[in-house]
Amino acid sequence: MSLGATTDEIVKQVTPFASRLTRHAIPELSSRAQRVTEGTPSEVTPQLPFWSWAVVLCSLSILLFSACMGSLPPLEEQKAQILRDDIRINVLTHAAFLEAWGPPTYDRRERTQFFLVKNGMYVPRFRVPLGEYPDDWNFAVVPDWGEFFAYAERGELLGFIEDRLVYREQMTSEEVHALGQHWEKEELTKTRLERELMLSR
Repeated sequence: MSLGATTDEIVKQVTPFASRLTRHAIPELSSRAQRVTEGTPSEVTPQLPFWSWAVVLCSLSILLFSACMGSLPPLEEQKAQILRDDIRINVLTHAAFLEAWGPPTYDRRERTQFFLVKNGMYVPRFRVPLGEYPDDWNFAVVPDWGEFFAYAERGELLGFIEDRLVYREQMTSEEVHALGQHWEKEELTKTRLERELMLSR
């Protein structure tokens, strides 16, 4: 195209180029735009698979448990609190109960799930009927190793995570004995590998 070309000459030279652009480039751009605007949500916004949400919820539960844990009072102070029946969650250790109440009638260590309830307690899975959950459950679940002390004479079941009291339930002496005998029967059915795993914790 020369600088002195007339309008008619310019139109004649540009028309073939415009025609090719209309036939090829514009439909392609339109097609891409349509795929974005009319595509399914999964094509436009990536979605996480179910297991990713499960990992996120589990991580949040563990972080929530860690946030609830503060510094512990000295052992003697803990013991004094227990002796005056000032038993509070997350601030007492199993060593303090051994000092104050002596060894439990039954004890148990196992990996289980804990339901976090609104008053701050962690209810172990085995204290909730199968297929149910605590009434005041806040939808957080913490999987961890738990240690449990059952005192028949006192009618007390205590649960600990990482050596801190997270669960307390008052029961009858008969209920404590029934639970303890159930634990003993389960111990007899454990394999050697399961026992070694428990000892390694």
